[in-house]
Amino acid sequence: MNKIKIPSIDKRVAYIIGFLCGDGHLCVRPIKHEYSIYFTGNLADEYNFYVDYLKPLLKKVFNIEPKIKIQKQNNTINLILYSKLLLSFLSQNFGIPIGKKSDKIKIPPIILRDRELTISFIRGFADADFSVCLKKRKRNIPYYPVIIGVSKSTMLMLQISD
Repeated sequence: MNKIKIPSIDKRVAYIIGFLCGDGHLCVRPIKHEYSIYFTGNLADEYNFYVDYLKPLLKKVFNIEPKIKIQKQNNTINLILYSKLLLSFLSQNFGIPIGKKSDKIKIPPIILRDRELTISFIRGFADADFSVCLKKRKRNIPYYPVIIGVSKSTMLMLQISD
């Protein structure tokens, strides 16, 4: 059995924290002694991203093999890491709340102090919760691209806009 690695903060970790703040959550079920980190995406649109990019990244950074759970009835893919140590690391060092996080998340101060880490965090969050669409224009140019970011956390969106 491989030992879980708790890495020092770098761009990869900042990216994962950003993605976790978008499409992830920390879950503790004390009765079952279960400590899990979930990353949840749209099965139809994000399967390849989760399997080909996010899963190997998590394995490389934390030295733990994420479990893949497909839920066809909900059209979701989950990558799950089971680790009390890792969950504590993410919660205590980055302020990611256990359970409902939507109105509580913000860019962790340790990441916000470093421009490169902040950019990596935003990249991860954008990969989770941003989209690009084409809006119709009435002038000569028929369409223009628009990037849309959504979060229930006003603080997080203000930090990103800054």
